[in-house]
Amino acid sequence: MAEKDVERLRKSNRLTAYLGLLIAVEFSILWTAAVIVNGDWQLGRDTLSELGGNVPSRWVFNIAVLIAGFAGIRFSFGLAKLLSGQRLGRTGSYVFAVASLGLISVGVFPIDTGTPHTVASIFFFTVAAIAAIILLYPLSKQFGVGSAPFITTAAVVVVSFLALATTPVPFAEAVTVAGLLVWVAVLSLQILSDLRKANTGTAISERRGSEEN
Repeated sequence: MAEKDVERLRKSNRLTAYLGLLIAVEFSILWTAAVIVNGDWQLGRDTLSELGGNVPSRWVFNIAVLIAGFAGIRFSFGLAKLLSGQRLGRTGSYVFAVASLGLISVGVFPIDTGTPHTVASIFFFTVAAIAAIILLYPLSKQFGVGSAPFITTAAVVVVSFLALATTPVPFAEAVTVAGLLVWVAVLSLQILSDLRKANTGTAISERRGSEEN
């Protein structure tokens, strides 16, 4: 790969990581802010979508969802480029982009719209789960079975399904969303860590080359 292409890929990976961190941080902050503004929302009793209904927290929550959805699409395409050497990596990344479209729909059609919101919510969680399962193998090849991205992805999938099977839907939903936020943050931090190591290795090689000359 030419040096320009390598640098272009590094920039793409860096942007992808920053977008992933943006999703994790902004949604966590705005989710918390929406709960505070709402004043009556309770974890395990109410679904997250109820923060976006006809309540004081409506705009805070729906804006959080829309930002995460749009950033998620760009994050997905960046992830596809990172995993471009593996067909399943590209497939899983594009499936996650489709899930992000579903998330945008959740913000466009809040809970008080009825059926459109229900369809959008089910679509998002179903497609996101499929994407995570598809990405398990590519992530194990890219980072290793013992890596944080692979372990986190596997844990989120298992814990989310266990929560859905053993707890009320509102609690399972919150667990899944929290898991997705952790997943995207861990993956983003791993990408940045790898970029830092690569830059350090390049700097060392260049320094050794100049010393030999």
